[in-house]
Amino acid sequence: MKNLAKSFLMTVAIALITGFGAASANAVPVTFTTTGTFFVNGVSQGTVLTFDSATLTFAGLTSTVDPAQTGGISNDNFGTFTPAGGSATGFPVPANTTFQLTITQTAPTMGSGVASANLTGSLSSAASTLFLTFTQNTVTIGGQVFTLDNLRIGEPDAASSLQGTVTQNNPIPEPTTMLLLGTGLVGIAGIVRRRRATQAE
Repeated sequence: MKNLAKSFLMTVAIALITGFGAASANAVPVTFTTTGTFFVNGVSQGTVLTFDSATLTFAGLTSTVDPAQTGGISNDNFGTFTPAGGSATGFPVPANTTFQLTITQTAPTMGSGVASANLTGSLSSAASTLFLTFTQNTVTIGGQVFTLDNLRIGEPDAASSLQGTVTQNNPIPEPTTMLLLGTGLVGIAGIVRRRRATQAE
């Protein structure tokens, strides 16, 4: 009887360890949407910043990544900046220009967060010295951490991608793993009850 109980406990333990490993490896994909807003001296400019005859436009996106397939971290694009216009000598970005990126996650959990950056430099008809420097470059939603890279925005009429990573810290266990855990616990409880009943006789 003791050997049978030990064998059962060992089988349950191995199954649970294997199940939890599978749950971590099969974490659900992350789906999110990005939107961006420019501010000058705290006043919203929307998705298009206009300075003199130059403009800088941000286009957000919707993306799905699966960090579990790439070691828990996925590289991704968070939107694009497109400069246009400018003069031969260049138009400087207004002082105190900032940019806020809002990340809205729809899976595996709902939530949103904001990353903030300073925008500096100038734009000419031939070149760009625009720099986006994040003062708050991480957003955490549920178990997901979104980290954004600083960006040098490229030449006029060429889109520059905002890059970053998605790290999944708390993979959600699969339903089969939870079922396996429950079955194992019930089995262990049954063995303990039988042992106690045997010892009491």
